[in-house]
Amino acid sequence: ISVLGWTEAVWKKDAFAYITAPNTDQLFIIDTQIDAIVDSIKISLGGSGIVEDKTGRLWVLCGGDYVTKEKPALHSIDPAKREVLQSYVFEGAFDYPSRLNINSTLDTLMFINVDVFKMGIQESKLPNFPWIQAQGRNFYGMTVQKEDDMICIGDAKDFTQNGEVVLYSSQGQLIKSFPCGIIPTDFLFR
Repeated sequence: ISVLGWTEAVWKKDAFAYITAPNTDQLFIIDTQIDAIVDSIKISLGGSGIVEDKTGRLWVLCGGDYVTKEKPALHSIDPAKREVLQSYVFEGAFDYPSRLNINSTLDTLMFINVDVFKMGIQESKLPNFPWIQAQGRNFYGMTVQKEDDMICIGDAKDFTQNGEVVLYSSQGQLIKSFPCGIIPTDFLFR
């Protein structure tokens, strides 16, 4: 299935796969039974993450584009109507949100924007203050463990030396940290 550029995030819901292509402003909808794009939803440039909340809405995080100066945004989407319900635009000059996650009760979003921010799915605006501060670390990867909502963050440091994994409780309290290889990005729990 061909799309312009590359794809980044995929979310399967029922018979459809929702796919971001960061160099487009579209969330592509693929019918998985016929392996074809059947529709798309206009979002912002730089689509990088998709999660589903407890109401069935999809959330798509977009990093924007420095060249076109399109600002990053978080979009709430109704997949049944195939429309954007609300867009939350990041207004900071240096905002570059990434690593969208959701907690185990599917009611709180989390993402990295230098620090870690969290936002309830019913909020009417983006959070103003960080939940977990980076404190000099270079937060690059993040995964929320579904079993107990432990937050695993990868500190990429300077992208050339070994990194560090930093673990936080579901309340945002530091549990521990330990060294790892270069550029820790994703985490798999068994």
